Amino acid sequence: MDFHSVKFLDSSGIGAVIKASSALHNRGVEIFVTNLNKNLNSVFRLSGLNHILSILTLDEYLSKFPEFQKTLEV
Repeated sequence: MDFHSVKFLDSSGIGAVIKASSALHNRGVEIFVTNLNKNLNSVFRLSGLNHILSILTLDEYLSKFPEFQKTLEV
């Protein structure tokens, strides 16, 4: 999930991310998150999302998924 365009995430957004990640996890899908700004990174840590989602730097993400190079905002 590319959070480049996300500037703010409230409790509703956190709930939506948790619900989506839970549904995908139940299907055996691992979610990777990238492009978190400083504030979102704090929100992810404080809410515990960093324990249920894999947070990658943009470089880590592109190294793992080079096929998404053209689709991500850098």
